[in-house]
Amino acid sequence: MMKRYLLYLLLLIIAPLFFGGYDRHHHFAFAQTIPAEELNSAIWIIKQYRLDVPMDQTMCSSINFAVCKISIDGLYHLTSMYVYSYLENDNSFRYTGDTYLMTNGMPDTNLLAFTFPFLENLIIPTPSVIADPSLNMLNLIKNLTQLYSFVIQGVGDPSITTIPIGFMQQVPNILSFVCLCSITDIPQLGSNSKLQQLSIESKTNINFVIDESVSLPALLELSINYSPSSPQSHRITQASFPKITRLSFISDTSYKISIHHSTTKPNLEIFLGTLIFQPAVWFEFTTTNPSSIKSLAIHGKYSTYSPSDLENDYPNLEYLVLSHIQFLNQYPFSNFPPKLNSLNILNAGLKIIPSIPIPSRMNALGFYNNSLETVPWGIFSDLTSFNMRVHFDLNLNLGGSVPPMLCNKINYLSITNTALVWVPDCFWCYQSGHMSTQLPKPAGFTCPISLTTPATIKTIVGKTKIEGQNIGWGLVTPEYSLVHVIPNSNLLLQISQYANYLVEKPLAVSFLAGGSAEYNYTFNVQEVGILFNSAIFTFIQQPGAVTFIVGFRLYNPNIPHTATIDDTIDCVQDLGEDTKQFFTCYSVLVTKAYTMTISNAYTMSSFQFNYIQKYPVVSSGSVNNGTTGDSKLISLTGDFGNNGQNNASVFINGTIPCIVSFASRDIINCTISSLNSFGSASLMVSVDGALFNRPNMLYFAQPPNNNNNGGGGSLKEKCEKDTHNCYGNGQCQDNGQCLCNTNYNPTDNCLTQFFNETIPIEANQTAPTTRFEIDGVEFLFELYSIQELDVDGETVIHEVIVDNWNSTITTSTNTTTANYVLLSNETTAQVEADISFSATARQATFGETNFTINPNSIKVSVSINNWEYSSNIATLRVLFKTVLSNNQAVGVCGEQQSIDSLSYDFSGSTIQYLRVAKQGIQFTGRFLDYVVSDGRTTYSKTELVSLKSLNGSSSDQSVAMIGINFPQCQSCLLDPDFTPLIIDNSRITGCPSDSSNTWKIIVGACVGGVVFIALLVAIIFYLKDSNTFRLRIRNAKISLLLIVFNTSSSSVKAGDLPTDELQCKITKKLRYKRKMMVWIIRQYGLFSVPQNQTLCSYGVFGCMTDPETNLNHIQSIIQCPTVKFIPNDFPTGLPLLKSFDSLESPVTMAPTFFNNSNLEIINIGSSVFGSFRIDESLNLPLLYQLKFNVNSTISPSVTFTSKTFPKLLNLIIQSDTTKKITVFINTSPPQLLDVALIRKSNGTISQRQVNFDLRVLNPLSLARVALVGESSTITPFPLDSYKNLDSLSISYSTLTTYPFTIPSPNLLSLLLTESMFASIPNVRLPSSLLYLNFAGNNLNGGIPWDYFENINSPSINIENNPYVIGSVSEDVCHSKLNIKGTNLTSAPNCLWCYFDEGVLLTNLNPPSTMVCSPSVDNAEVFTIFGSAIITGSLLGYGNPSQPLYTLNAIIPNKMLKIQMKPPFSNYYTKTNMAILTSNMYSYSVPLAILEVGFNATTIDAVQVAHSVIFSFAFSAINPTIEYSADIGPTVICQNPQIDSVTGLLTCSTRGALPTGSYNISIFNEFYSSSIIYQYNQKYPVVNSAEINDFNSTKKVISLFGNFGSQVDVTIIFNNTVPCIPNHLFMSNINCTIDASSLGYGSASIFVSSDGANFTRSNMFYVQPPPSSNNGSTTTSSTSGGNSPTPKEKCQQTTHNCYGNGQCQDDGSCLCNTGYNQFDNCLTKPINNTVPIEFNTTAPVTRFEIDNIEFMFEMYSVQELTFDAVSQEVLTESWNSNITKQGDLTVANYTLISNDTSANITATISFSSQQRIISFGGKNLTIPPNAIKVAVSINNWQFQSNIGTLRVIFKTIVNNQQGISVGCDEQENVDLFAYDFSGNTIQYLRVLKEGIQFTGRFLDYVVSDGRSTYSTTELVSFQPRNNSADESIAMIGINMPQCQSCLLDPDFTPLIVDTSRAVGCQDVDSNIYNI
Repeated sequence: MMKRYLLYLLLLIIAPLFFGGYDRHHHFAFAQTIPAEELNSAIWIIKQYRLDVPMDQTMCSSINFAVCKISIDGLYHLTSMYVYSYLENDNSFRYTGDTYLMTNGMPDTNLLAFTFPFLENLIIPTPSVIADPSLNMLNLIKNLTQLYSFVIQGVGDPSITTIPIGFMQQVPNILSFVCLCSITDIPQLGSNSKLQQLSIESKTNINFVIDESVSLPALLELSINYSPSSPQSHRITQASFPKITRLSFISDTSYKISIHHSTTKPNLEIFLGTLIFQPAVWFEFTTTNPSSIKSLAIHGKYSTYSPSDLENDYPNLEYLVLSHIQFLNQYPFSNFPPKLNSLNILNAGLKIIPSIPIPSRMNALGFYNNSLETVPWGIFSDLTSFNMRVHFDLNLNLGGSVPPMLCNKINYLSITNTALVWVPDCFWCYQSGHMSTQLPKPAGFTCPISLTTPATIKTIVGKTKIEGQNIGWGLVTPEYSLVHVIPNSNLLLQISQYANYLVEKPLAVSFLAGGSAEYNYTFNVQEVGILFNSAIFTFIQQPGAVTFIVGFRLYNPNIPHTATIDDTIDCVQDLGEDTKQFFTCYSVLVTKAYTMTISNAYTMSSFQFNYIQKYPVVSSGSVNNGTTGDSKLISLTGDFGNNGQNNASVFINGTIPCIVSFASRDIINCTISSLNSFGSASLMVSVDGALFNRPNMLYFAQPPNNNNNGGGGSLKEKCEKDTHNCYGNGQCQDNGQCLCNTNYNPTDNCLTQFFNETIPIEANQTAPTTRFEIDGVEFLFELYSIQELDVDGETVIHEVIVDNWNSTITTSTNTTTANYVLLSNETTAQVEADISFSATARQATFGETNFTINPNSIKVSVSINNWEYSSNIATLRVLFKTVLSNNQAVGVCGEQQSIDSLSYDFSGSTIQYLRVAKQGIQFTGRFLDYVVSDGRTTYSKTELVSLKSLNGSSSDQSVAMIGINFPQCQSCLLDPDFTPLIIDNSRITGCPSDSSNTWKIIVGACVGGVVFIALLVAIIFYLKDSNTFRLRIRNAKISLLLIVFNTSSSSVKAGDLPTDELQCKITKKLRYKRKMMVWIIRQYGLFSVPQNQTLCSYGVFGCMTDPETNLNHIQSIIQCPTVKFIPNDFPTGLPLLKSFDSLESPVTMAPTFFNNSNLEIINIGSSVFGSFRIDESLNLPLLYQLKFNVNSTISPSVTFTSKTFPKLLNLIIQSDTTKKITVFINTSPPQLLDVALIRKSNGTISQRQVNFDLRVLNPLSLARVALVGESSTITPFPLDSYKNLDSLSISYSTLTTYPFTIPSPNLLSLLLTESMFASIPNVRLPSSLLYLNFAGNNLNGGIPWDYFENINSPSINIENNPYVIGSVSEDVCHSKLNIKGTNLTSAPNCLWCYFDEGVLLTNLNPPSTMVCSPSVDNAEVFTIFGSAIITGSLLGYGNPSQPLYTLNAIIPNKMLKIQMKPPFSNYYTKTNMAILTSNMYSYSVPLAILEVGFNATTIDAVQVAHSVIFSFAFSAINPTIEYSADIGPTVICQNPQIDSVTGLLTCSTRGALPTGSYNISIFNEFYSSSIIYQYNQKYPVVNSAEINDFNSTKKVISLFGNFGSQVDVTIIFNNTVPCIPNHLFMSNINCTIDASSLGYGSASIFVSSDGANFTRSNMFYVQPPPSSNNGSTTTSSTSGGNSPTPKEKCQQTTHNCYGNGQCQDDGSCLCNTGYNQFDNCLTKPINNTVPIEFNTTAPVTRFEIDNIEFMFEMYSVQELTFDAVSQEVLTESWNSNITKQGDLTVANYTLISNDTSANITATISFSSQQRIISFGGKNLTIPPNAIKVAVSINNWQFQSNIGTLRVIFKTIVNNQQGISVGCDEQENVDLFAYDFSGNTIQYLRVLKEGIQFTGRFLDYVVSDGRSTYSTTELVSFQPRNNSADESIAMIGINMPQCQSCLLDPDFTPLIVDTSRAVGCQDVDSNIYNI
């Protein structure tokens, strides 16, 4: 026995060396020892209070007394002491009190102070008799710094008679002090900064004072219950009690107690009274801040309160109780306080209730035991909350009857012990829960229920009102609920499964649960509500319309619905599905927020959406200025839609039309004939009715001026005068320009000189900043922000400050380039900047232009890609910031000549140069007037955005913000550059005494019929500051060739121009391959087109630049009138040709038919079909419009497939032959074709002679069909399968009946003209049909007008059918008719009444007498945002022009939509109006308008006990009607109340809500609206858990987190085991559990607090008891032999500890010095220091020993919800700081991530020495050469209260690993070692060539400062690079929900030593045991 004890003692000593100190899940079975002083202190308490608890080291095993733990000092301490309660049969708890009373001896009187250094809770139920009443326990409480809860309760502690002076300072961290004692003296309460609850109760006479000397700044609740023996006075001040919220003074004597209150914290609750019947208590309460008081209860005959004006001085008083107040004969106010909702006047002798109406908010009124004789019942008439509980009990003389009115006003009536003799039937009908009385129920009473609601009802989202008499206060059943709107007369019926009632069906309803027959009724119910599904909502922009796909959670397809946008735009409903419907709104919508309203005859519902117009968008525009005439060709690129660009129009500067000559999806070419102004211009583009507007979109260059200098001298003379002959650094030329000396800058007229030497430039590593510093003179130009601008080009929609970059700097030859990538959370766009510098001049290309970068210049490039724009008209502006000199000048001829900081183009539109002059140095910035937008150059304006003084008004410098503008582009590039220059004014001549010098220019020209005129050159070069002009010259594509022109007379034809004219030396450099175009000009006599590089400007050819090759290409050839034949290879050589149009010129097509071209539009004429083929051999991948004429002597056939024509949308074939033309269509949706097979206009044959054979393989591929000719056919026929047709026209046919039996559901237009119809077929046409035309047929007899009755609003044309007779029926009163050319004799009044509005076209005369009296079905109209549906008769066709409203017809004459004009609040009360139904006649209908719409803007949700209170704010709401709300489909928000002033709607749920996204429906009787709201449950949350897991019958479990108000708490472990709460705080709960029921291993937890739930697996860990096996041999009953002892088993499985130790009797290894016990002595530390290289970019644990590597890296942080990953943050970018102190190296890392706002840090430390580390209150031993990793996560934003964290680590491991122990076989080494339950990884072992890398994972983390259980798990295991030997393991360490989370693994390299292993021959199995 002694031997085993010594072994245990040895293990106790050495275990911390390997297990890092005590770990409660790995401790050995030896007793813990409480320090002697602490034990003696606990024994003192046991003796003093005579508790049945062991008075020795086993006291911690008593579940009824103490909780003991190993604390941070590594010793065993008491942390809580309380006598637990025990469970009784009624499942209630009580403190045991005297149950444990016994005699233990007397306490030690010599004990001067308790020693409890870690005591947190001290809770003792005191008996009436204690051991030594003279010993006050409070005198022994000294310096208990960890105590936060002190409770003495029971019958009262007679020994505690005083609270010692300074007591509160002895417990500095106490939160709660509760003492039921016998205190006779409290010298002073003192001060304490942490105390939150102070409660003192003493039944002995006590006197004390609370005054300003008390300081309890954290106190929330102060409760004093005592028996004063003299008058008392207490001061409750703001300085002493700044946070007080509850104040209670209770007395049982008659001495006056004065309370003086002056705190300011709101919602103060005050109770001043008695707990026994003591009317003589006396309180005098005064307050200086009555507005802070929420609740006031005062008892006592003489008690008073001041101020006494409750009505005016207590604005926040909600609860008032006045009891036993003398002389209180009436209310203590003349009007109710503004927020009072509960009033109780008790035992006051009140005789009269004043006739003051009770406010509607009141919910309680009590007059218990007064002297009332009558009640003015009318005071209840204003009640609208209907939740009032009224008590008249013990008013013995109160007689009379209760009026029936109370049935509809209150919820509960108590009239026990009164003289009232009669109550209304409603209270007898529903007596239980609504009335208390001693009156007997009338004999034979039957509840007289009557209903006014009909038996058939319509529900809206399951709700409707039930009205009647005596129908109760409501009830709840699983199938439905009844909620009172007005009790007994109006109930809201809510059906649970309302979606089951889309078809009318019966519902049995009872008004009383379990009631008899008179309570039961059956209703026929149909659901008509509308609920949207926000997850399903899209829109498609179309020409003049938008189609919306709207998702529904509730929609009844059995009733008609209408849709509108903003109540002004009507939409047509197409066919839909159960969950989504299609609505097409025929209006052009602009980018903004709209409201869509879906309505039916019973309700409507709306939602807001943001519409973004998709097209048109112009990303770039170019102007070809030309040289001949004033016309200019403009090319626009962008997105112009894929709908054919119908009616495309372009305007310049708002008024100048640009005639469109070509339009495709991405290009529009147009021509303007003249322009009166030059410079930048605005652009407006309209496509399909949609608009694009942008200022400064285009730039028109000013033409050269030929008038020399306006008559003011020569250009040269002007130059000499203005520049002082080029400042002496050059010579003025005849063209007025300076020819500068070498190294001088012509841009400054030779004033400045380039630097010869290299200027040192240091690239900025943090931001793209242009910076020069020369001889102390500095220039700075920095990129500041990117702005998104609105249509005006000025309003900033969104701005991204660019202040965080990653940079890469490279140097090649003599150029340094810095690349910067923006890091920003404000945009998803990719923003990059490049800054390059070279001391030598460079050539650069930007866009299409080559230009020179001067020496020592900095070039800046900014690239913005994939910016997400808010609309199609938004643009970008890049802001640069620089500092300018306010006054800068240079000395010239003795005077200062100013240097402008900014120089503009000729029109002042755009900045070209920035100049900053400082101390003889000029810094020049050059800004190009174009940018590159989506690969194309386009005009860009550079502007001064702001200019502010640098340091006040006296500063000589200013800060300038310069903006460079972009159009809307997805790829945007800009390219300024900056140069430092020397100002050289030393050689200036030409001052007044100087003579003028001139300088001549010699002009060379290329000869060949072209003359170059020097004067023109001079004029061009006189634009000296035009950077744009200079750059164009360098590129020489267009502008340089302006000097090439023909000087011959105008009669010379273009064909006379020599062939080699375009081969001039200058233009050879351009590589323009235009000979083919010159050939076209000559061949076709296009005399107006020049045969040179300017031919693109003349409207015949459209040109564009290939951005890849930088070469110009012909894009379009427009109207070639003389083309006769198109050759085979056409348009080879025109790779960018988009459109070919020669429709008016008959041509003979080559067989190839433009094959393999990029054409998008082809319009051709064909006179001879010849070998012209359109078949499957073609490939026209981009063609979407094809139109051609056929005039052939053969019967041609053409084929169109999705393969050959994948983009084809419009096909028009015009025939001018009688030959059959066969057209095959083989395409498939979504490619929908418009096909028109018609006669050629002004053709030679008649319409009937046209002969087409249309064969369609997939009828769903056609959207519109037009077919002409009596021999024409269409296959398949009939057309029932053409379901996507919306327009069908068959004319000049032999049809006698419809070409279908079932029409297309999308059909909008049906034209069957000039055919053989004798009658209208009886086929039901779609209700959405808009146009029906039978003109020119053979119709005869009467028309079956009822066939059209189902069509909503058709226009019907039967013109020119002379045999039609009879009358027009009223069945078509909803139509517009054309009956000209018929023999119809009359039309109904409905058409004649509105005849002048164009609804009837006829040859008939109006009747002489007719009655036109419109009427409505219901004159009460409930509008939603001013909109409502009106039904009736003779209502007309709409009246859109009234000042107060508009009328639009939905079904003319039957159904109109009225739209009132704002403000809609004018109609919050019912308003009577006469509504005119016509704008030409005086017809009207009377309506009563009530606005019922609302728009919720914000939602607030507050979690309270068993409920969530919702508050809804509205931008518009009618506060005079009632509202309800549903939180999701199943939760009703109870007791909705709306504030009549603010319009705030509040309601509360019945029960808690879990975290989730809720579709909240708000509704009134007429309208509902849905909002998606993300609700996050705040509590309960368990952050950590601690368990007293020692061997006892019960266990105490402490939970920490947020538990709310703890109204009721349930705790369950492992789904079935209850834990009984006995210590409840908001942040801490202790509970008791039966130890035997919990089991061992990890445990799950379920916590319910106030009805809200929290659940989590693996919350804490229950350690199994240690094995009691003593090592003796036992006999096995199953094997018949002896089982091996633990020692023998150890010797077998570990080869006797691998020869590095000895197996012990208990089966463990006792290792030799230096060997590791947790590896059974297999491994030992490495003696020498292991070299470690720390990673500077990421926290990676890495060893490399003799080229053997081990790595363990942090990969990500995951948030888990029910074990699923709800969000993940990859940890791949860090900042690091590495420090070294002695042998210890520490690297700190901080995560940089845009994916989380949490603060995530990691620390890696290494030492070659052994270390002791404290983590979570435990000391851990870190072996030598070990790496310790610490990860900290703070302020993670959890998505719900059940979210937890998991940190993922990544490592490379072996698939198989083992060791050789000197035997033939290898012994496997497990990669992972788990705890006994296999629940959590404890060790990771990776073996490589005799080295074992060991990772240790603790089974706890630190959560919000407390250690709590944590599991480590293998998340994934994948082969590494398909290796058979290695895998990548992802290991996850779990954390609870915490705001401060810490984990702490460590890693050690060890040497594997098997050299001494023995016992191979005895080994039965190779088991590696841990």
